[in-house]
Amino acid sequence: MIDATRPDDVRALLDQPAQRLRAEIGALLPVSLLAHAVMAAPGMLLLPFVDPSDIVQANGMLDMRSMAVTYAAGLVGFIAYVPGYLAISEAVRARMHGAPVTSGAMWAAAASPRNLGATLLSLVLVGVGILMCAVPGLAAAVAFALLTPVLLEERPASIGASFKRALALARAPLGATPTWLLAGLILVVSVFLGWVCGFVIALPAALWSGYASIEAATQGRIADASAVVAPNWLTALITVANVLLRSVVDLYPIVGMFHLYGIVTRRGGGDDLAALVARQTGTTT
Repeated sequence: MIDATRPDDVRALLDQPAQRLRAEIGALLPVSLLAHAVMAAPGMLLLPFVDPSDIVQANGMLDMRSMAVTYAAGLVGFIAYVPGYLAISEAVRARMHGAPVTSGAMWAAAASPRNLGATLLSLVLVGVGILMCAVPGLAAAVAFALLTPVLLEERPASIGASFKRALALARAPLGATPTWLLAGLILVVSVFLGWVCGFVIALPAALWSGYASIEAATQGRIADASAVVAPNWLTALITVANVLLRSVVDLYPIVGMFHLYGIVTRRGGGDDLAALVARQTGTTT
């Protein structure tokens, strides 16, 4: 764990969750795979009802039926994300304490009205904030970064109490660095990892579209709009690859926030002073 007398050791803060994730990947990856598969299931089930050749009609207008099905799959996937995320978080919480991952605890965390309501509300606030020129959304994401550890570790009596506690922890200073800034750094690394993952996932579809455009250009014609859309079989493969990659990448911010939560709460309990005394006296605690 991070040195309790140096809680603002940024390099260790970013590196140690990755080390912990590597150590626990055997226990966490199956849970994450299952949750991400459930999230992706609506889109996969609706895929046969979407014909890529119909997405763009001959007049260049978008086919409303195909677009409606696509957005419906995205909405259902978003709703399924909340309990899936909570289930993964409960598995991470258990492993951070060295406890086994149990399906009962995961289901309890995923089905808790308080957990579901608080998580959904935080996502909505972040989403609305991002639509409002991004800055409010980023601020909300940082402010609520420790909400999930608070929900699962402390089990506050209400949604309001959960947000109040998360905000109090975010404002707590850790050495010369405020907690919210350290949480923001973890989120920045997570966003970068997500961007890399998204780039890798989108590459096959981009190559398909580029090949279709180049092939049409060599024949002296403009590529048909529907020809540049990835076919269903390629979309299915991309979805499977997305589940596999996201199952690993999305674990990092969860582990990172539980790691940061542990540092904040231990320091608040005086463990940082105990570590300092142990260092000065040459004893262990």
